[in-house]
Amino acid sequence: MDLLILGSLLLTGGLLALAGVFDGGDGKDDDAPPEQPRGTSGDDTLNGDDGILNGWGGHDVLTLGGTAEGHGNQGNDTLTAADESVAYGGVGEDQITAHDDSTAYGGAGRDIGYVDGHATVHGGAGNDSFGVYGTGSGYGDTGADYLHGHDTTTTYGGDGTDDVVAWDQSTGYGGDGADTMSAQNQGEVHGDGGNDLLETYGAQNDLPLTSALYGGAGDDLISRGAHLDGGDGNDWLAAGDSLYGGAGNDILSYGHDVMEGGDGNDLLYMGHTFSGGTASGGAGNDMFVVNAVGDSTRPIDVISDFTLGEDQLAILVPTFVPANLYPTAVSYEIHAHPDAGYTDVRVTLDIPPTGGANPIDYSGESVIRLMGVTDLTAEDVVYVMNNGETGSFGSVDDMQRALPETPNADQISTTHVYNGTIGDDSFTAASPSEQPSVAAWLGDGDDSFTAAGQAHFVNAGDGDDHYTGAAPDDSNPNAATDPVTNVHMGGGNDVLEIGQGQGRFYGDDGNDSFHTTATPDPAPSSGYLSNTILDGGTGDDSYVIGSGDTVIDDRSGTEDYTFVVSDDSLTAGHNTVYNYQPGEHLRIEIPADMAGEVRFVDQQAIEGSGLEGTAIYIGTQQIAFIDQYGSGATIGVRDGIDNVEVVRT
Repeated sequence: MDLLILGSLLLTGGLLALAGVFDGGDGKDDDAPPEQPRGTSGDDTLNGDDGILNGWGGHDVLTLGGTAEGHGNQGNDTLTAADESVAYGGVGEDQITAHDDSTAYGGAGRDIGYVDGHATVHGGAGNDSFGVYGTGSGYGDTGADYLHGHDTTTTYGGDGTDDVVAWDQSTGYGGDGADTMSAQNQGEVHGDGGNDLLETYGAQNDLPLTSALYGGAGDDLISRGAHLDGGDGNDWLAAGDSLYGGAGNDILSYGHDVMEGGDGNDLLYMGHTFSGGTASGGAGNDMFVVNAVGDSTRPIDVISDFTLGEDQLAILVPTFVPANLYPTAVSYEIHAHPDAGYTDVRVTLDIPPTGGANPIDYSGESVIRLMGVTDLTAEDVVYVMNNGETGSFGSVDDMQRALPETPNADQISTTHVYNGTIGDDSFTAASPSEQPSVAAWLGDGDDSFTAAGQAHFVNAGDGDDHYTGAAPDDSNPNAATDPVTNVHMGGGNDVLEIGQGQGRFYGDDGNDSFHTTATPDPAPSSGYLSNTILDGGTGDDSYVIGSGDTVIDDRSGTEDYTFVVSDDSLTAGHNTVYNYQPGEHLRIEIPADMAGEVRFVDQQAIEGSGLEGTAIYIGTQQIAFIDQYGSGATIGVRDGIDNVEVVRT
């Protein structure tokens, strides 16, 4: 393969033509009435602190202050508003900056911009991208919008499949649609209507969780936060200090302090953390699944509202434990304390000790306390293997695989749980009809996991891991809405092959490689890769992007990463790079026959342009110019840009 690397910007005429320059600032210009500077059908520059400024046709530049009102009208316009001015982008892909108490309206088209102070921006129709700072407000309105709020801002995604980020003490609302939302550092996000994906942005095990995540109506996937609230719908909540399922048949796991299922037949996983905690199922036939960790030092797990005859207690028997050892026996004893008003269930896990000079014994006892219950019997307790089935336990060889006739036996197989080891594990999920949702904790080692099209949560642990998503299925009528995915690869040089669905995929530490699958139906409405977020983390990461709306969010700050556009990648939708940092090294590989558009965006100044005959920007910095695409295309890097390569393959 021949590579062409050019070191200077090759400009051709006609990229930007200024048909007129007007200044209405002091009301004494000869070019137009002071209250109404007018543009032409060409590319105009207009400035004013009062009156109405009209750009008319062309790609216009309007700078507004005071109480001025500016209209870009037709064309891809650049508008800057300050003081109490009002800017209207009109039709086209406009670039908007709003300061102070100004207000800006993007109008129709894919608009991008930056807001600070107490300014307000409305994206209007189209897939818009805005960074909002200070105490400002951002509204995506209709379309698949990206809104990133900082400080104490408020952002609203509106209708469509939006990506909303709330940092610091800001608040974000997804509105209707299947939204992807994240919060950080006391941020708060609300999914509102639709099947949403919510999580804490860049959460790490050694940092406290401070964000609040609210799913709202719909079947939401919510993970990693100080406060997780599913709201209405059949929600899946994982990893947080306090988990509240709300109404619906919810799944709750990895709750450090409190888990409350709320109304509905809920499934609550306990014992996965070493902090203990309290669980409440609420109204409905609930299943409490407690992991038999075999650690006598772990705090007691407490169930506060177990109802005999309605709820079920299940002991999760690990089929894999550290060092590739298998349990030889699991037993439990019921100890009622009528005077104190509770019953303890003591679970003993027998595992052979490890070999070697310093053997480790993983056997031990864990305690489950049922408050308000003093007459628990063996009929209220079942064993659950990590394949989601239940039965009696004698030894590993004679586990029975039949579901008992319990009031909510079907709840047991709602989520299939895979537990890995510190060795090299390989798991392949069954079909969604057999396993509607999957949770996999792979552990350390060089592991692999293959999904089959269901909603899934994967934590790969350290090691060089391999994740394979489900291939797009054009015959699946639900492909636009499922599955919802959250994948964390952990430390190591990982490979992620990503198929259909929406979700967040994290490479974490190491030199990771992301590959998205080209879809059989590239229509933007298909939803195969709508709102897919790729986060490389630290390390030198690479991305090969298929079709659909895909965001690369590389926030490491000092590492290198590669953006590879696949042959059919940009025929529909758009691809966006967020948070490019000075000092990183970016390599862009563009195939000779590529069509469509690529954008590079940071969070301080959001810029972007098409590939045919226009420039490419990262933030406010133009990095490269593409004269044309196809055979004989001229690609160049601007003079003085030392950390960017544009390569024609």
